[in-house]
Amino acid sequence: MRRRLAWGLVVLLVGAATVAAIALLRDDRGVKGPVLQTDLIAVRADVLPHEHLYGDRLTAHVDVLLDHNFIKPESIQVVESFAPFRVDGKVRRERSDLGETTHLRYSYPLACLRGGPCLPDQEGGRYELPEVRVSYVVTEIGDRQTTRVALPVLSGSSRLVGANLNAPAFRADPRQVPAPSYRVSPTALAVGALSLAGLLVLAALALLVPLVPLGFVQRRLAARRARRRTDLERALAHLRATVPEGESGEVRPALERLASELGRVESDELAVHSRRLAWSEPPPVEDEIGGLSDDVDRVIAEGRK
Repeated sequence: MRRRLAWGLVVLLVGAATVAAIALLRDDRGVKGPVLQTDLIAVRADVLPHEHLYGDRLTAHVDVLLDHNFIKPESIQVVESFAPFRVDGKVRRERSDLGETTHLRYSYPLACLRGGPCLPDQEGGRYELPEVRVSYVVTEIGDRQTTRVALPVLSGSSRLVGANLNAPAFRADPRQVPAPSYRVSPTALAVGALSLAGLLVLAALALLVPLVPLGFVQRRLAARRARRRTDLERALAHLRATVPEGESGEVRPALERLASELGRVESDELAVHSRRLAWSEPPPVEDEIGGLSDDVDRVIAEGRK
């Protein structure tokens, strides 16, 4: 009995020594085996929940476990197709490292709101999703390889039963309606449209300018300015209009009118000077009237301040 135990102990020791020698030999040659016992990479994919009601949001998870000594995590590419479901939101990628092992998780929000393939009948529907393909590059080889993973078969049920079909009722809950989304911001679109409309109006006005009768416009503006002038400004304008004609019969009344208006604005010195010129002998010359007009312009300018 003791002899058998001794031989058994010897066998165990020899086996242990052999394993240790092989391990040391591998380390001496710089060759290390993968951390994962089965393969360099392991992939698992799932969609939750497996049973759902029409319109529910699902989540697909693709988990990749790899030895980053042999496969670079940056080389992982996931080619997914969850038809008839569609990715409805941002794909989330998570990474965690533990020693020489890297765990990558890809999460896909799914929705299927179309009729036809998405809509189950009263007995429910079964959805067989295509495989998920995960490709990667092995450092020692350099070629891209692909692993295919099957997705579970999903079952969906209608939210309506026979009673709902016989007596339909409004079932929507406005509190759960998501916020509207726009491809283009409404504010930016409104600003752009108004800016474009303003440019078009300016372009139309630029095309109409050559057709406007400028003489008529100038006369209208002059008439408007004339209506806004004071009595003193009108009297001065009348005097200047009569000077080129040189007729004393027109100039003298114009000077008298100007003197009266100067008296109303309490410019007595200029009023006396204008009246003296009006009835002087010989009749006033153009230079004298020009000097008086300049003085009256200064009075008008000071009155506007």
